[in-house]
Amino acid sequence: MKFVELKCKNCGAKLEVEEGTTQVTCKFCDTTFSIDDAYTQGYKYTKGVLKAQDEQYEKNLERAKDFMKNNPISKSSKIMSIIFVIIFFLVFCFIGYNIYNDFYADHSTDNRFEIKSFNMPYENNSGRRSGFFLIGSLDDIVTNNKTNKEHAIVVVYKDVTTIEETEIKKIRDSLSSRKDYDVSLDYESKGYVNKFIIADIDTDNSVASSETDIDDYNQMKEEVENQINEIRDKIGN
Repeated sequence: MKFVELKCKNCGAKLEVEEGTTQVTCKFCDTTFSIDDAYTQGYKYTKGVLKAQDEQYEKNLERAKDFMKNNPISKSSKIMSIIFVIIFFLVFCFIGYNIYNDFYADHSTDNRFEIKSFNMPYENNSGRRSGFFLIGSLDDIVTNNKTNKEHAIVVVYKDVTTIEETEIKKIRDSLSSRKDYDVSLDYESKGYVNKFIIADIDTDNSVASSETDIDDYNQMKEEVENQINEIRDKIGN
């Protein structure tokens, strides 16, 4: 059994009646009316309410549009929003450009960061260096030539020019940890060190330099001892 919902045409109360019923009496106000009249009245009532709501919505919408269109504060807000978007876009582009330069440009296949890292140990040992430090540098070159054949380093000493491990170790063993040597570097076209050149320094000059250093040390030592003795004498008196 199906029921339909109607509104009383007198009091507006909701009523449920069996489908097919032609006449009904409202249980709230005892008004009797036909189903057709009640259905028609309820339909018109509901339709009128919806229409009124739609009309009110349209009016409110038009008012909002007029307010946004004519309100100077709203116009300023739009302008500020556009300016903010432009500034944000420019800042984003600027940051992105710097990130590209700092990362992608500097971290390409032959980038400055990688070249500096590769060259630094050898450049630190260029110039006049003790044989003690050069022994470690030659060991580093042997390791590099095993693991990084793309940037192998040639070692030159006297009449030997080689990248072979055994030959480099012979040069290493022939160096004296008590002597100084002159080290120069050659670079390939991309900027990587590719040649480590060791040259002997004139022995006479080395000896003379060592003797001068010893004399300076002894003189300094004597001066310090004299100062200490003077301080002791003053304390004793």
